[in-house]
Amino acid sequence: MAESSATDATTPAASSFDAIVVGAGPAGSAAALALARAGRSVVMVERGPFPGSKNVYGGVVYGRVLDAIVPGWWEEVPVERWVVRRSTMVMTESQSLSVDFRSEAWGNAPFNGMTTVRSAFDSWLATKATDAGATLLNATVATGLVRDGRGRVTGVRTDRDGAELQAPVVIACDGVNSFLAKEAGLAPSSDASHHTLGVKEILALPAEVINERFPGAGSSTPTPTRSASGWWCPSPTWPSPGSVPRSWSPTSRTIRPSLPTCAGLRCASTPPI
Repeated sequence: MAESSATDATTPAASSFDAIVVGAGPAGSAAALALARAGRSVVMVERGPFPGSKNVYGGVVYGRVLDAIVPGWWEEVPVERWVVRRSTMVMTESQSLSVDFRSEAWGNAPFNGMTTVRSAFDSWLATKATDAGATLLNATVATGLVRDGRGRVTGVRTDRDGAELQAPVVIACDGVNSFLAKEAGLAPSSDASHHTLGVKEILALPAEVINERFPGAGSSTPTPTRSASGWWCPSPTWPSPGSVPRSWSPTSRTIRPSLPTCAGLRCASTPPI
């Protein structure tokens, strides 16, 4: 795998770009990847030590949004399980109606959806952007917008001693509660009554328990899956601090192309749920 152009301690060699993307989540990395492929200079500003490090999302990622971005994504994406069932519920104050849909086809390529650990997924997608030429600036907060004398946005101010990054285009991918979008007047102030707070806990289970609950996977110590990004396989001690597998290098933000121990939990070839 090509080395990432991420940096943790200093600002990029250049401070002027064609575009600045604030946030290196899926939206930010997809935007940076498209810009880099188009030959534009682009920097991603990520507040966490690496993409996905601050995310505790535990839902489903649907593959169709990835088809045009990373063709054949399912052959290398860090996936936990393929999802073959979807249930939709419509509710009133006293009643509910559910529609449940299941398909064996969703358990085969090109798949429909998957559960994934976002610390791994976000870093994987961000690496696609940096491999295409984007610059990733980690551990950096975009504290506000920079404007010229006419009020036009020309960049962002950061928490690195007030250092500024300049670009004619700033893409705010800093989450659903985007502070930059609010500062720019593009989003209304948040109403606390329209938000909820979720807490996620990840529990490690013995291999025999996982195999009992999800039968049909074969051996309890399967062969790790090889992808273009390296080997993907959770280790016996996973989840580790930061919820990243042992085969993941938090220093270089890359999946090590080496064979990790694969006893304890199943690899990416785990059966669908």
